[in-house]
Amino acid sequence: MRNKGAITLITILLALVSLYQLSFSWKTASVEKEARIYANGDEKKERQYLDSIGNQVVYNFLGFAKFTYKECKELELPLGLDLRGGMNVTMEVDVAEVVKNLANNSQDPAFTQALDTAMRLRGTSTKDFVTLFGESFEKIAPNEQLASPDIFGTVEMKDKIKVGATNREVLNVIRKEADGAIDNTFTILRARIDRFGVAQPNIRKGNIAGRINIELPGIKDAQRVRKLLQGTASLEFFETYENSEFYPFLVAANDKYREIIDAQEALKPEEVKDDDTKTSDQVLTPENAEGEETDLASQLAEGDSLNTEASNEEFMKANPLFALLNPNVNRDGTMGLGSAIGYANVKDVEKINEALALPQVKSTLPRNARLMWEMKPNGDFIALHAIKVTTRDGKAPLDGSVVVDARKSFDDQSSGRPVVSMNMNGEGSKIWARLTKDNVGRSIAIVLDGLVVSSPTVNGEIKGGSSQISGQFDVKEAEDLANILKSGKLPAPARIIADEIVGPSLGLESIQSGMWSFILAFILVLAYMLFFYSLKGGGLAADIALLVNLFFLFGILASLGAVLTLPGIAGIVLTMGMAIDANVLIYERIEEEKRAGKSVKLAIKDGYSNAYSAIIDSNITTLITGFILYYFGEGPIKGFATTLIIGIFTSLFCSIFISRLLLERFAAKGKDVSFTTRFTKNWLRNTHFPFLQKRFISYGISGAVILIGLIFIFTKGLDKGIDFVGGRTYTVKFDKPVEVEDVAASLAAVYGSSPEVKTFGGPEQVRITTKYKIEEEGLDVDDEVETLLYEGLKEGKFVPENVTKTEFLDTYRQMSEKVGPAVAEDITRAAYWAVIFSLIGIFLYIMIRFSQWQYGAGAVVGLTHNVLVVLGVFSIFSGILPFSLEVDQAFIAAILTVVGYSINDTVVVFDRIREYFTLYPKRNALEITNEALNSTLRRTFNTSLSTLVVLIAIFFFGGTAIKGFVFALFIGILVGTYSSLFIATPLSYDLRRKFAKKVK
Repeated sequence: MRNKGAITLITILLALVSLYQLSFSWKTASVEKEARIYANGDEKKERQYLDSIGNQVVYNFLGFAKFTYKECKELELPLGLDLRGGMNVTMEVDVAEVVKNLANNSQDPAFTQALDTAMRLRGTSTKDFVTLFGESFEKIAPNEQLASPDIFGTVEMKDKIKVGATNREVLNVIRKEADGAIDNTFTILRARIDRFGVAQPNIRKGNIAGRINIELPGIKDAQRVRKLLQGTASLEFFETYENSEFYPFLVAANDKYREIIDAQEALKPEEVKDDDTKTSDQVLTPENAEGEETDLASQLAEGDSLNTEASNEEFMKANPLFALLNPNVNRDGTMGLGSAIGYANVKDVEKINEALALPQVKSTLPRNARLMWEMKPNGDFIALHAIKVTTRDGKAPLDGSVVVDARKSFDDQSSGRPVVSMNMNGEGSKIWARLTKDNVGRSIAIVLDGLVVSSPTVNGEIKGGSSQISGQFDVKEAEDLANILKSGKLPAPARIIADEIVGPSLGLESIQSGMWSFILAFILVLAYMLFFYSLKGGGLAADIALLVNLFFLFGILASLGAVLTLPGIAGIVLTMGMAIDANVLIYERIEEEKRAGKSVKLAIKDGYSNAYSAIIDSNITTLITGFILYYFGEGPIKGFATTLIIGIFTSLFCSIFISRLLLERFAAKGKDVSFTTRFTKNWLRNTHFPFLQKRFISYGISGAVILIGLIFIFTKGLDKGIDFVGGRTYTVKFDKPVEVEDVAASLAAVYGSSPEVKTFGGPEQVRITTKYKIEEEGLDVDDEVETLLYEGLKEGKFVPENVTKTEFLDTYRQMSEKVGPAVAEDITRAAYWAVIFSLIGIFLYIMIRFSQWQYGAGAVVGLTHNVLVVLGVFSIFSGILPFSLEVDQAFIAAILTVVGYSINDTVVVFDRIREYFTLYPKRNALEITNEALNSTLRRTFNTSLSTLVVLIAIFFFGGTAIKGFVFALFIGILVGTYSSLFIATPLSYDLRRKFAKKVK
């Protein structure tokens, strides 16, 4: 093999990168194990322990780089919600509401009718809402102009929509504004998510315009999440206290808090008191604190000098509030400027809030003061601002509704730093002029949802409503601030259209079952290769390559920040089964070369060379389905596709290069390199089965099976999951076995109609599906459905009387999922397109690669045959087998995997047919096709058997959640193997023969 040195170098570099990336997962796991031991089962204590070491260095990588726990956590291989529990939310920005607001809620008949038509069409169309609105308006009023004063030609839009603008130009402006509204909502949601304090939250824009996907690991209070995410954005402008004028009040609060702690200490038993505790009898107030203030400010400014443990402890006892909240005091003892009155570590925010909320402490602060945290921390520290309430009703003197526009720009007067330009309407301009005039030299706080976004200092009175906000922010921060300011102008309601909750116990169960299936499948594959291809050569090389492949796969997943889900684990296990396919192709070729009388070294060289074509073709066709699945899939399905795609590349590298390096090294040392054992040496060798002569029998059998399946599909139907029909699903685990009929009857009494109840896993666990009020939206509806679920099960004596609703949702509910009608329609549409595009892509590739459309047609008919048989099996056995055969997103992923996997067999046969036509041009097509099928029979069965062994391990040990998914793969691979031999190849032969006759 050429370039051995380069291949070796690449292998070493990949190994080092993988080792580096995976080391963070190992380190965080060891730190979290220490936290669990320390907390001894106390979750709050464990979380506090991890928060306290978040910024401490816990990992020194080979002495070259040091990493804190927080940095290690960001670099580890993250687990999906199905493996660690949490909440997954899909939100949709209502673009129709944005369009209404841009038109100032125009009552123009053509406008309102076009809006209603577009809203009706968006559920079934792939076009964006603005395009649908434009097309509807053109049909309803072809001669009217959207730029007219009655629609979008308003005063607020005059700078963006010129008089006489065409409808296309207006629609472009609307589309840009709608995209901006989505960006605003995304920014606001991201800021709100940061307030949950969860580790590794994930927010991203969905495949469909206006959709936002949010993952919150470890969340238990789903109702709080729904309320916070769906709340209307509140943008306000407040006057502020200056730090220097608020400082005396803060000192008073500190001393009052010390008094409270001293009083609590006095009530403790004598033996637990701290004998060294000393307190001051003097209470500082704004009136008498002047001298003490100066001393304390000096002490705070010289904080670095408190370098002894004793002096630091003494300061903390004397100043318990300032031990948590560091006042805004400069090093020279002067007061810091602006409205920020102090800085705190993010982990101490909750403690400070509790201290400041105490009535005694609160009484030391001005009545018109409101303390608000800054939205974005600076590293690990966050500022606390003093807001001054100047209105009788406590509201801000100015809110976000007056902002007409805000955009990022650059300051020409100060070296081109990023600034934010803001424009207000007429009413807002008047109030803004008064507000800025009264606060020259002071700060005005821009507040979003109770958090300070920015607190710029007013340099002078601002008339006309045009302002420029400057500060120490970069381009991205300037864009975010502009988006936040615009959020008041374009209220774009974001509603939850789908959510999924996975309980922590179910996540732990998924991890355990997933790992057991993974380990067992891995051992079975290793043993299979050793059994079939010998410990003395091929089997050992394949196993080493497989181990390296697995190491690289996890390393690359960690490097890319990919999330490992339960379907992702299934994808890894499936990748192991597929990884040996290339080895099987190569080894069978090497054996053929050896039987031709070549030496081991030459046989290895020629065997690899002759196998490349089939290996590349078969893997490209699988990649096509993998990429399509990634594009159309969401959440765990996207994770499955990611794993599959990366696994194909690592498998190719390891099978083609790593195993060859090993085999050539074995041969160079003069070892007896073997590729068979005495048990497998002659298995399926020299077969002469007349496949083509039997093709009409196979056509008849397949036709009958498909016909029976179609009859069941059209009469009995498929068990469609809520992914395709919408609804709510709850997985509930009881203390003892239950009867599904009794559970359904109990819930029918509260829901008004009987929900669908199925046993899910053991007899004590059920899956409940209901469409109760699925068409309605709002927090109250979600809460009502959960309350009725709890009450219905409690009335039926399935839940003990003393269990509260909160305890029920935390303990008994293992998982819940909501899919709205719009999402169900989108998923259905995406599923159809995914399957169609996969078939078209494979057809085109095979047609181009083999230069004849008949090959592509035969392959696609064979794949369609496989899909129909799997669908038929799911329809026939739904409700009969003791596990769920629900057709959901995971099922579509299984179908596409079957499509990609089963095409491998077909492509390998086609490749051999093409080779034989070149080698034996005078033989007839029937003879060549039969010989090609028989010569690849050993490889076909070998690959299928090894993969089926893996699937059996996953099926029995992979957990309840993926049983239906694995069953679909199992049936698909069985049928795919059959169709490659008896349907796809014979059909391509018939098409070639028929077409040749027509040409003649």
